[in-house]
Amino acid sequence: KALEYGRKGLAIARTHGLRKEERDNLGTLPPACAALGDWGGALRYSKALAAAEDSLRNDVVSTELARLEVELDAQRDSLLRAEQAEKESLIYEAGVARARDERNLMWMISAGVLLIVGGLWHRLRRLRRMRLELAQGNVAIRREKLRAERSEQVKDQFLANMSHEIRTPMNAIMGMTATLKRSEHLPEQERYLNAIAQSSDNLLVILNDILDLGRLEEGDIVLEAVPFEVRKVVEDVLEIMRFKAEEKGLALGA
Repeated sequence: KALEYGRKGLAIARTHGLRKEERDNLGTLPPACAALGDWGGALRYSKALAAAEDSLRNDVVSTELARLEVELDAQRDSLLRAEQAEKESLIYEAGVARARDERNLMWMISAGVLLIVGGLWHRLRRLRRMRLELAQGNVAIRREKLRAERSEQVKDQFLANMSHEIRTPMNAIMGMTATLKRSEHLPEQERYLNAIAQSSDNLLVILNDILDLGRLEEGDIVLEAVPFEVRKVVEDVLEIMRFKAEEKGLALGA
């Protein structure tokens, strides 16, 4: 749900050009992808988040530079008007005032340049820190991916080993059951032998399903439509469960 809402919010923000909301929605997507095991998506959204934050910071710097230029232009115009007024009243005083104003203007320009350089230096520091954090995040993502892959391999190996270990005695049970059914036995024992054989077949199917689980996760399994008789399935289930029902004094039927 968090990933779905984050993607919807991101699409809306991009459609309406909402830069800040786009960044906020991007911030929720990497952890959501990571929680679902989508490490590629987490990395992709992390890069998009870094790009969005850089874009917002560039806008702030551009706005600040434009404001400083407007202020400098306004101050320059004010000084020029004062200089022109002083020229009209007294040439000497106008020259002195002009020199003083030019000197002040140089100081202001120098201060403005220092402010710009300081702002750019601060931005570069933040960019380096963000790149370092992103690199550390990528290392953590790769580490978790390797851990997940190792865990998946261990699980598959465990399932394969357990299935093999269970299949060996199960084949023995199925073989002995088939031998008993072929040999002479009491008529009332036929039902029990059939139940044992059916239960063994069902357990073997479950073991095969466990092995198919790994192939299903890898996308290598193909589903098949196999016809079957519903009545036969119901009768087999009743026959298997009948013994437990009789132990508890319950009547089982369909």
